[in-house]
Order: sequence, then structure tokens, then C-alpha cells
Amino acid sequence: MDVFFLYGLLVVIVVALLVWYFFTHRPDKLVPIIDDQKCHRILLTKALRQLNSKITWKKDKDEWEGIFDYQSGHFRVRQTKDTPYLQLMYLFFYETDFSDLELVREICNLCNKNTEISKLVYSIDEKQGTVDLHVLEGLMLPAKHAVGTLQRALNEIFSWQNAFTRRYNEAKGENDKTPGRDQEKSAASISRELYMLHEMEMARQTGQAEWHTSERSPEPLRQLLASALNMTDIVPARLTRFHEEGPSEVIDDPERILNFHYADSLICDNQWAGTSAVLRLDYYDPRRPARLRHLLIVLNREDQTAETLYYRATLTRIPLSADRQMRTDAVEGDDLSRSVLLGYDLDSDKQADKFQYILKEAEAKQQAGSTETLTDDERLLLSLKDAHTGLNVYRGKQLFLQRRYYEALLLLEDAYRRIIRLSAKDLHTMQDVYFEVCYLVGFCYSQLHQYERAAYYLEFTLPLHRVNYTEAYVNTLVAAGDIRSLNVIDTLLSQVIPSSDDEDDEEHAHDSQPLEELMPFANFLRRSKATVLIAQQRYKEAEALLQELLNDPENTAFVLKELAHIRKLKGEKG
Repeated sequence: MDVFFLYGLLVVIVVALLVWYFFTHRPDKLVPIIDDQKCHRILLTKALRQLNSKITWKKDKDEWEGIFDYQSGHFRVRQTKDTPYLQLMYLFFYETDFSDLELVREICNLCNKNTEISKLVYSIDEKQGTVDLHVLEGLMLPAKHAVGTLQRALNEIFSWQNAFTRRYNEAKGENDKTPGRDQEKSAASISRELYMLHEMEMARQTGQAEWHTSERSPEPLRQLLASALNMTDIVPARLTRFHEEGPSEVIDDPERILNFHYADSLICDNQWAGTSAVLRLDYYDPRRPARLRHLLIVLNREDQTAETLYYRATLTRIPLSADRQMRTDAVEGDDLSRSVLLGYDLDSDKQADKFQYILKEAEAKQQAGSTETLTDDERLLLSLKDAHTGLNVYRGKQLFLQRRYYEALLLLEDAYRRIIRLSAKDLHTMQDVYFEVCYLVGFCYSQLHQYERAAYYLEFTLPLHRVNYTEAYVNTLVAAGDIRSLNVIDTLLSQVIPSSDDEDDEEHAHDSQPLEELMPFANFLRRSKATVLIAQQRYKEAEALLQELLNDPENTAFVLKELAHIRKLKGEKG
């Protein structure tokens, strides 16, 4: 009995020793994961040394930045606090004129759809009116294969540089030849305007400070609700503010809630107070006063420049549960969510001074008789006799170009109201500005999914017969599911594509534009019509139209996608 006991004990000891040895000598213990920031920098430095490159490190607050050259390429690498990743940056690898911004954007988007880690981005040189291209890539170096991983990342960046350059050069010639390409931009949206975009981005108008967020001119919650969600008649009950640490404040006074400076939840003393904040608004809707509604507002830090802190506000209304008084398909029961990009100005007065300087320069040129040297933006400013209106239109356009549609609306709508109050004579002299403001306001509302408001403003621009204005109007009707969309598209198509009778009319043919110049617009209309037909479940008509569109290579991707969509819808219906 004792012998068997000893043998059993010995077996247990041996097994225990084997288990201990396995777990203390497994491969991941022999090659530990490098998660210390200093170790990452050392690892990268050694890997570059093996690639015959030397990196120079410098520290800025909580960030480390390194600079090195590799195969004639100048690279930067950034390491932020509390993250194992390194950001590899290949900056300014290509430069082109701002007039080709749309082409640059298209190619960047095309490349980014096919990249796995690398991302192509562009920036604006406001002084030179140029667009600069960059490649960014997140990098995690394993201890055992650091050199190989780094080399593959660098080679991938070079390959995307070559891909962009090749695709851009191929498309550049065709882009210049495309009829009506310049019609997609308003006259003022050229290189000089891009310079203004950054120089005047945060300018504010004296006396209208409440319209723009800054430490000296905070914006109340009521304005955000009205512009982003069109919530103007609610009755607030309670506002709870949450920080990353937990709830910090509860307000139950309706007036204090509506006047609450929401940006203060994320920004304090012109600095970030955190990376995110959450506001919960409990309120009553006059249309259904017996039901308490809830709205979540999430504020997230996005980016910053020397003049501006950028943050995103995402507003989500919690849907009501269905009851006997409200059908499940009622509009009031739908959830409502909007996201807008906002900016917090750090130096508003300085930016306003820049605007005044530019205005004085324009006036000086006018007085000297040097009107031929005026830029498009200077001509616009001179056409506006009201300085308040001039600044609002000016800044509104800059915010619009940066896709800050919510903020742009605050300025552009005020400009619209001021313009329509002008005398008939003054209104005639600045009708171009009036139509442009209508377009910008309508486009902003469309991007915020407030399609009724968008259509209202965009409809004013139709008599001009400008392609970009008309396309914005059609897109708005289609997105809204407006019953007028199909009739509007058919009417426009009849104007763009001449009938057989028109072709025999030599005088008519002489006065009209060649069909080739209108084909991009015609294709847009037919694609829009196909979208409407699919939405109306008129699949046969949609398929027939899509088959016609296949004759033009420009429509191939759209057609194939929509045909597959129709097959899917038919399958679900069957």
C-alpha cells in the first residue's frame, strides 16, 4: 500500500513540474509583447538602424515625435500617451493646384477603399492655393519581427504614393477636358477662397457673438437643438451632465436648461476638459405633452489647430414605445439622430481683424481703379453693402467648405434674411450673392437631413439653370422621397436631351448646347430616376433604365450595384 502511495505521489509531482515548466517557458513568455512606450521607441530605433536609417526623437508634452529618412522619403512618426501604436506619417509627397481639389478627393477616397492600414489624406496650403497629399499608417512593431514589419509598412506607403500619382496623372487630362467641370464650384470657391478658409475660419461678427462658440461668446443649448434637430417648441424638464468620471450636474429649471452652454462640458479655459461628455435632456413635446421624452447629446473631442478646438455633437432622441394613441409607424415614434461638427474659437478677435484687413484691401483696390486685380472673395465683399451681411456670408462659406454645416447655417440664414429685406435696386445688384446663399443654405439643410427646408431654399436657384444648384435640388427631393422627384427629373431630362423633332430644327440645334456637354448632367438625372423607381418598387422600369446606362462607362459601378440591389429586393419580396 505504501509503495503504491509513493508511486502515485511521485507521478503527481512529475506532472506538476511539467505543467510549471510549460507555462513558464511557452513562446509568448520567451518573446514578450512590447507594450511600453520607451520600448517601442527603442525597438523602432534599432529596426531603422538595420535599414541604414537614423531617427531623431523629440518630446512635446505627452507626445514623442521622430524624424527619419528612408529611400529618399522623409518620414515622421508620432507616439501619443497611453497607446501602444505608433503613427507613421509620409507627409507632402505630392502637391497640386486647388482647382483639382475634387479630383484629389475622388482619388483619395478610391485608394482608401482598397487600403488595409494606410490612409491617404490631403491638406490645404491656404497661402499658395495648393493641395498637399499625405499617407498615414498605424504601426505596431512585434519584438521578434520588427524589421520586417517596419519595412513592409514603408514599402506599402511608397506603393500607395505611386498608385495615387499614377491615377492622378491619368485622370488629370480627362478631368481638364470634362465639360462643365468648373460648374460644380461657385465662382468664389477657388484657390483664394481656400486661403480664406483657414485665415478667416473663426472670424466672428461684432454684435453676433452669440452665434458662434467661444469663451467670450458661448452658444446656448436652445440654438443647437433648433439648428440640428429643428426642436424649437419643447418644454425642458431636466438636464443631466455626465463626465468621464460620472454625473456632475443636474439642472431642472427650463430657462437655465435652454441657456446652458453645452461646449463647457468638454472645454474649460480654452482647453480640452476631457475627451468626451454626455448630456441627457428630459423634455415634453407639445404634440404629446403627457409623455416624457429623452434626448442624448454626446460631445466628442476630434481635433485642434492653433485657432480652433474641433468637436462633434451627436444628438439622439430616444423613440417612444407604441401605445393605443400612437401607431408603430408614426413619425413621432421614430428615432432621430444627427451628428454635427463644431468649432470652439480660441482667438476670435484676431480672426475678425483679418477679415477687416481683407475688406480694406478690396476697398483700396476699388478706389484705385484696380478692379481687375480683385479676387472673387473681394468682389463678393464689395457687393455687400452691409458689413454684418458680408462677414456672415464670408464666414458661412468657409464653414461650408469645411463641412461644418450646422455652424454655417447660423451665419448664412442671417445673411439670407438681411438680403431679402433690401430694396429692389440693391437686391438686383447682388442677385448672384442671393442665389449663392440660397444654394448654400439649402445644401446645409440637406446634409442635416432636413429636406423640406433644403428644398425650399434650393428651389429659388432653379431659374439660373446651374448644374450644381439643380443637382443639389434633385438630390434633396430623392433623399426625402418627395412625390415631385420623378416629375422634376423627367422635366429636366426633356430639357437636356432633345427629342427627334428638335434634332430636325436647325435653329433650335444651333441655340442649344451640344449633347456631349450635357451628358454628365443627363447621366446624373437618369441615375437619380433609377433610384426613385427602385424606391417605388417599379423594378422593371428601373432595370430597363439601368441597362441603358450601361452604355456609358461612367455609370458602370452604379448600375451593377443597383441591379444587385434590385435582385436582393426581389428575393426578399418573393
